[in-house]
Amino acid sequence: RSSDLLTFRCDGVEGSIKKLSKNAKKFNENILSLNHLECKLSEDLSNSMICQQYFSAFRELVQDWHTFNCKLNDFGENLGVSVQKLIIDPMKRFHMVIHELKMLLKKREHLYESSIKLQTKVNNLSKKEKTGPNVVHLEKSKANLNQVEDALNRQTALIKEEVPLILDYRINYFQPSLEGLIKSKVLYWGDAFNTFKSHSMMQKTQSTSSSSSSWDEYSRKQTQLLNSISSLSIVEGSE
Repeated sequence: RSSDLLTFRCDGVEGSIKKLSKNAKKFNENILSLNHLECKLSEDLSNSMICQQYFSAFRELVQDWHTFNCKLNDFGENLGVSVQKLIIDPMKRFHMVIHELKMLLKKREHLYESSIKLQTKVNNLSKKEKTGPNVVHLEKSKANLNQVEDALNRQTALIKEEVPLILDYRINYFQPSLEGLIKSKVLYWGDAFNTFKSHSMMQKTQSTSSSSSSWDEYSRKQTQLLNSISSLSIVEGSE
């Protein structure tokens, strides 16, 4: 039946909405968590003995990095607001619409089942002896059947007209949200990049160590340093 097909389509759309909303919420949580953790990391490093007592150039780099992380955290919160308004909230509203459609389909199914029962009752009463009470019951059952069938026909016509339109309109409904999300992501990464360029210490590090050969050389030196530290023999001195 066409109502079964529409119910199947509603269930499919509803499942997609739930999955999309769940992923959007997880995306929000993860990006905020990432930014908060990086801020905490740079803050702890900035307050550590490594930065406070030695290597002023390293201290300036870490502080520059921490300032950048704090601004990036603000950008992440703005992106989170965009995801909430552009994805989560619209999907919540659309889910309510799908829920109403499913209630409409269930009401139609209930009317259909009622019409079957009433039709069976009319058929049974028609076979009985034409006594006064039986005739009254028969006429009353026929009247109830007519009312239910009229309601069923109206409901069926409404479903055939409205439900496919709403389901097919979902792309038009969601496309502006997706476009808005993409623009918000571009703004997020654009602000992050421009902020990065404004920090002289980080920019200097990026410009002098960006090539693969520079990173290879840096990695080699760090490995040699760690190996040297590991090879030290620390023995408790005798008194």
